[in-house]
Amino acid sequence: VAGEVKIESADILASKSFKTGKVQIFGVPPSSNSLGPVLLGQDAKIAELVPTMPGEATRTPEFLAMNPFHAVPTMKDGDFCLAESGAIMRYLADQYVPE
Repeated sequence: VAGEVKIESADILASKSFKTGKVQIFGVPPSSNSLGPVLLGQDAKIAELVPTMPGEATRTPEFLAMNPFHAVPTMKDGDFCLAESGAIMRYLADQYVPE
């Protein structure tokens, strides 16, 4: 099509600036729900696992401020918090992982 502009994905990645720093992922180490975000974060060297068992640990005022549904995994990146495995992985990939 005349006048169509093609943008390659490599061009988009080259123009995007990615965050650096450490993210905390609150979860249970053997949990399949926590595993994806933890592995992505550790592979990219951007996250640390904060072992958090559902129950008392997820009902503290500090945890409820991050996730009012008191569920794991929950991610904390500075003042930004996010829950749900898929959403956390998408956020980490978009914000931190260029490949």
